[in-house]
Amino acid sequence: MVKGAGSPWWTLWLIWPAIGLLKWTAPRALDMYATLVEASAPLLPALLILVGVALIARRRRE
Repeated sequence: MVKGAGSPWWTLWLIWPAIGLLKWTAPRALDMYATLVEASAPLLPALLILVGVALIARRRRE
């Protein structure tokens, strides 16, 4: 290998396990995220109302 030429060609084979792991974990992570969003969806309007009230109160104090 020439000095400063980069990595040897065989290191490219190290990418395949990472791709396989990502291919296996991505659907599970997306399912978990969808379940979390579905469970927390009813709380979103209440959270937005609380943020709005806090911003109004902050503006009145100024």
